[in-house]
Amino acid sequence: MQVYEVLDQLLFIGGQTAGLTLEEKLPSLQKLNVHTIIQATRKDDLDLPFYFPQYIKVRLLDTRPLPEDMSELWGVAQQAARQVLEKKPVFIFCSAAKNRAPFMAALTLICRGWTPRQALAQLREKRPGCLQFQPFVDYLEGLE
Repeated sequence: MQVYEVLDQLLFIGGQTAGLTLEEKLPSLQKLNVHTIIQATRKDDLDLPFYFPQYIKVRLLDTRPLPEDMSELWGVAQQAARQVLEKKPVFIFCSAAKNRAPFMAALTLICRGWTPRQALAQLREKRPGCLQFQPFVDYLEGLE
């Protein structure tokens, strides 16, 4: 499982968890001391919720425009930002950690006081090639 550290061993993004067995997933996440898992993917991954204090699933696709009502996504990002503030590591995953997970991580950083430009730069440094889905980039840039 590929994991990218976004912020001070407190915020991580990753991908490709659906193809791994539970025995392959758990050690990586437990080593990070993950408290909160945020699933931003189209695939079901129902074996993880029972192993972590908080498991959140968000409906987010990178094949369509963003939802008209962004309140759910912002709410999840605010929850993640609170966990980071409380020093409880958060792992956000999607299929490849290229668009959905980095987008949610960017919203989390913005909730922590980062500018959208800073959040984009941080994520692109930590996960090269991420955030190429133009509606996500346009939304973040529009927050400046």
